[in-house]
Amino acid sequence: KSDEYYPAGTLITFGKGINEISIADYECNGIISSKPGYQLGEKRSELDLPVALVGRVPVMFDGNCFPHFGDKIYLSKVKKGCASTVENGKCLGKVIDKSIGTKNLIECVVRIDF
Repeated sequence: KSDEYYPAGTLITFGKGINEISIADYECNGIISSKPGYQLGEKRSELDLPVALVGRVPVMFDGNCFPHFGDKIYLSKVKKGCASTVENGKCLGKVIDKSIGTKNLIECVVRIDF
């Protein structure tokens, strides 16, 4: 269960707020999924959100970087819940979208380590 509703692509953390899922500010434990391949548990409310730990996931970026195919992604230093190509802590994955343009969500492959 999340503290509030977060849209797909939001980077989140576990156990930092009043519920299990909160927006990521200095540590990323997962990304809100738009199309989970496999989902554990049951959805009882709008705050029960699917979280991707590994796989292909659309990701929100902070708007202060210019991601390209193959770039490594990190938790943004400037905007909570967003990714960036500016190095900051652990690498979360890589950009695999070849037609980025001005999209809000950019397809990435991720593997979140704890």
